[in-house]
Amino acid sequence: MEYFAHITDFNEAKLIYRRLAMLNHPDMGGDPQVMTNINLEFESLTKRLLKKTAEFKDLNIGDWVTINGSKSKVVLVTRNTFTAVSDYTRRRATFYKSTGICVTNPRFKAEVHRIIKNVG
Repeated sequence: MEYFAHITDFNEAKLIYRRLAMLNHPDMGGDPQVMTNINLEFESLTKRLLKKTAEFKDLNIGDWVTINGSKSKVVLVTRNTFTAVSDYTRRRATFYKSTGICVTNPRFKAEVHRIIKNVG
């Protein structure tokens, strides 16, 4: 990704898209090809981010998520949040289901690559 590198939040992506559109829109003197590339990249990123958000809504107790590269187990699920415990440090953190970002420290971000059910 050329224009949206390291973006993990939909709202942040939207803000960057609007800034890029103001600078590169053909009606504002920008290059039409550059604007087309920005639109395609933003569309691809949006699909990926919204898919990730939908996965958080399907979490259940016992599922596994990755938090900043660390495997963690979901121990509590509420309407708007989920709580996970790190398999390595045993630290507990609560995350918003809408974004996967930690409630108390936004540097911690959860990802669901695949949901592994707790069997047994």
